[in-house]
This record gives sequence, C-alpha cells and structure tokens, in this order.
Amino acid sequence: MTAPIPRYKDFNLTQLRVFCEFLRQKSFADAARALGVSHSAVWQQVRALERRFGVSLLQRHGRTWRPSEDGQALLDLIANLLRSADSLDEAFRQIRGEIRREVRVIASPSALAGELAGPVAEIRRRHPATRVCMLLTSNLEQTIAELMAGTVDLALLNACLLGSMRRPSLQVIPVRRRPIGALVSARHPLTRQTRLTLEDLAAWPLILPTPDFPWRQQCDEVFRAAGFEERLQVTVEVSLIQAIVELVHRGVGVGVAPFLDGWQPLKGVRCLPADHLFPPDELVLLRRQGKPRLQAQLLEELLLKS
Repeated sequence: MTAPIPRYKDFNLTQLRVFCEFLRQKSFADAARALGVSHSAVWQQVRALERRFGVSLLQRHGRTWRPSEDGQALLDLIANLLRSADSLDEAFRQIRGEIRREVRVIASPSALAGELAGPVAEIRRRHPATRVCMLLTSNLEQTIAELMAGTVDLALLNACLLGSMRRPSLQVIPVRRRPIGALVSARHPLTRQTRLTLEDLAAWPLILPTPDFPWRQQCDEVFRAAGFEERLQVTVEVSLIQAIVELVHRGVGVGVAPFLDGWQPLKGVRCLPADHLFPPDELVLLRRQGKPRLQAQLLEELLLKS
C-alpha cells in the first residue's frame, strides 16, 4: 500500500491563499500568525506551489521576502480568483434564495382530494420549505399548454381524456387503475346480491358522476350497449365523487363511481364490487420529456409508489 499524500501537496485554493498572505506579511512567521497555522505549514504550502509550476516564486530582500518575476505574475492571476472564491458563499446563498422551491401540479377534482393528498402530505413532511400548488384542471388543451410552458410541473389526469392529444414532447406515465364500486346503504336490498348485474343497478335511482367526468362516458356506454339506457333513473349527477358517498349515506340513491385512493365509505355505507360490469378509471401522469425538477421528481416517485 502506498502512503497517503499530504494535503499540502495538492493544488488547491488554500495554497493560493497562503501564498498571497505570505507576500502580504513578507515573512513566514507573520503569515503563520495571521493564518493561525505553523511556520512549517506556510513554508510547505508555498513550496508545493513552486513544485507545481516548476519555478521559484520568492526571492529574499534582506530580512524579508518578495515575489520573483514568476511569483508576481502568479499573484496577479490569482487575485481575482480569490476574490471570487471569497464571495462564493454569499453568492450561493443569494442564488438559493432565488431558486423556485415549489412543485405545481394540475389535476381533476377527485385526484386532488384522492391520489394527491397522501404524496403532498409526505413532501411537506420531508421538505417543510417546499411550497406545493395544487391546481384544478380546466380542459386538456390548456393543461398541456401549461405543461409545455413550464408553468406547471405535472398533471394527473384520466387516461381516456388524452385520445389523440399525445405528443412526443410529453411523457405519459401510468399511475393507477381505480376499481369501480356500487355504493349503497348498509341495509339496502342490493347487499343481499352475491354478484351485481346491470339489471340490478338499473332498477334503482342512481347517483352518478357528471357527464363531463371522463369515466362517466364509459359508464353510459356500458348501459347503452346492454340496452338499459332508457330504463336508467339518474336522479343526481355530482362532480365530486366524495359527494356521492354523502348522498348515498342520506338515502338519496345508489351511487356508482370509481374508488379514490385511500378512500373509505362512511359508516352505514357499503361498497359493492362492480369491476365486472364497468371498465376501470385509469389515471396517468403527464410531464415534459427530460428530467423533472427535484420537487416534481419526488412527487412523481411518491405517486407511483402509492
């Protein structure tokens, strides 16, 4: 094994600082006192510089030292360098203060209250200084425009919304498939069914997501294909899935909707599986191609793990 090389033999800013201080004080002893190091440490640092450049940097004048011609040339070169290094800490702190430490995500109402809630809470726990801005999507074209302009970092949307709007500059990442359930009161006759049918659901007043909810279009198509479109009793249409639970709890009707991540029905409400009747509600994450900013990358990782 080879012996470790002493640090004073490495070319670094410390050597340059020692060299400048030595020429300011004009003696090894005075430079050592000013720097708070030993006499030999000053000598070793200056000698390391001379070995590095292969020249003599000093010349004696009586009882003091002065820079040689090469030493003066080096001193002129490194003066600005050391001033920049001295201001590096302050400059870095100023830059850090200007860095946008936030993540902006745009999503549907159900995703904002469902899938995003847990990951956002985790980001705030890990990085209290990070600001999270959760925005409600208006339309797909506007959402994509904001992603491309960089005004938002991520978008959490229903996959069926995309259609032909996919672009090479956008990355589409599957997040999860929401299962479908029929929400009924705990004593509802449907709770005695071992396996729901479309005919079972069509016999009761229904509470469904509004027509602009992406999955609702698939739901309507299922009923239409089975010939139940004319028989449906849609009594309430709600834009928030969470509101469907409350309405079922109050006995307004039978709710049919996708499950939200981590969502639990209210006491007195049961959720009956309906995956065999309807397609799932698929969520995807949209972002620009390339590596996302740190905060957006963390949110993306948390969403994919949930």
